Amino acid sequence: MESLSKNVTGSRNTASGAYSLRWNTTGQNNTAAGGYALYYNETGFANNGIGCKALYKNTTGKNNTANGNSALYSNTTGENNAAFGYKSLYFNTTGTNNTGFGTNALSRNTTGRFNSAFARNALYGTYKLT
Repeated sequence: MESLSKNVTGSRNTASGAYSLRWNTTGQNNTAAGGYALYYNETGFANNGIGCKALYKNTTGKNNTANGNSALYSNTTGENNAAFGYKSLYFNTTGTNNTGFGTNALSRNTTGRFNSAFARNALYGTYKLT
């Protein structure tokens, strides 16, 4: 349903799940598996969103990996992030080079860079890391 429906010149993309990669226009080398995964991606490239609403708000971010429902949900332009687990790096918007492994790991990080959190709720209450 409506996966890759706005694609113009984007190539080498894979979308599986309702509305995955819905707004992709020129983004390339993206993989979305799960309902609404990479939904708002337009020009972002080399992203992997696995799970319902993984990398949901990503627009131009690149080289991100989100594995888990709502992992990296709020990411818009952040790059080189890896999130594994439900809501891992959930509020990250522009942060780069972060790794969250576990449910809610680094969930409150928004713009921080070069952070790592491993375990359920690790660094969950941190609102801004630098």
